[in-house]
Amino acid sequence: MKLKTAELDGLLLDATVALAIGIKLLAAGSCYQHPAVGWRYKPNGQPYPWSPSMLWVDGGPIIERERISIRASSRSPCVWHACASAIMEGEGRSCGPLVRGPTPLIAAMRAYITSKLGDEVEIS
Repeated sequence: MKLKTAELDGLLLDATVALAIGIKLLAAGSCYQHPAVGWRYKPNGQPYPWSPSMLWVDGGPIIERERISIRASSRSPCVWHACASAIMEGEGRSCGPLVRGPTPLIAAMRAYITSKLGDEVEIS
């Protein structure tokens, strides 16, 4: 199934971020439709939720590492814009495609996926 990156949210957004990073996630029970959504395991085997689109502890390091810029919309209080930096030859950086979201984390994760996988992603 092909989905537009700009429309991803919730568990599907988190699973796509995991796909872009290369993290293997495991479902904590049979209630999830997607086998790779929702849980990571600590080295001691204890599961914990992983949600970069909702938890700063998960999304923040991605934003920092990838140098994702986030700003509030000047026209709407419920819209955030984000873009992932692209290293350019020379001394500067430029911003990739501007992506929107209802929260800073959702906008940033959509920008990350767009920079790694493009405007559309194939989810099986």
